[in-house]
Amino acid sequence: MTSSLLFNVTTIAYFVAMVVFIVYLTAKNENVGFFATLVCWAGFIANTGAIGMRWYEAYALGYEQAPLSNLYESVVFFAWSILLIYLLFDLKYKQQAIGAFVIPFAFSGMIWAQWSLDATIAPLVPALQSNWLTYHVITYFIGYAAFALACGVSIMYLVKVGKEEKSTEEAPIAGILGMFPSTTVLDDLNYKAIMGGYFWWRQQ
Repeated sequence: MTSSLLFNVTTIAYFVAMVVFIVYLTAKNENVGFFATLVCWAGFIANTGAIGMRWYEAYALGYEQAPLSNLYESVVFFAWSILLIYLLFDLKYKQQAIGAFVIPFAFSGMIWAQWSLDATIAPLVPALQSNWLTYHVITYFIGYAAFALACGVSIMYLVKVGKEEKSTEEAPIAGILGMFPSTTVLDDLNYKAIMGGYFWWRQQ
C-alpha cells in the first residue's frame, strides 16, 4: 500500500460522496444522506492514512519532515482539513444537505493535486527546515477549511433567503430547497465556521 494509491482512493471517495449528496437533495431519502456521510468518513480515513503513509515514505528516504513541505502535500492536507471540519459540524448539527455544498471543495482540491501538482517527495531547502513551517501550514489550512465550510453554507443561506422572500405561508418552500436547513441554523453554522477560521488564522 502506498500513499499514492490511498490518495486515489480518497479522490474517488470524495467524488462519490459529492454525487450521493446531490442525489440526496433530489431523492429526499435519509438513507441516501446517511450513505453519503459514511463515504465521507471512508474518504477521510483514507486521506488520513495517505498522509501518514507519505510521512513514512519521506522518512524512509531520509527526509525528516512532515508531509506538508510542498504545494501538493498542502493541498491534500487542505482537503483533509475540509472533511475534518465538515464531519465535526455534521456530528453536532446532522444537516446532511450541507455536504452537497462543502464536499466539492475537498474533491476539487484532490483533483487539482492529483492531476496538476508534482507529487515527488523532495527535501526542504535549508531556509524552510523548521518546525514553524509545519505549524504554519497546519493552522493556515485548517483556517482555510473552516472558511470553505462557511462559503458553502453562505451559498445555501443566500439561496434559501431569496426563496423565502418570494414564498408565502400558503406556499411553503418545497423541492430541493426544502431539504436545506433553516436560515437560523445556516446563520449559526456560518458564524461558527468563520469564527473558527479566524481563530486558526490568528495563530500565525
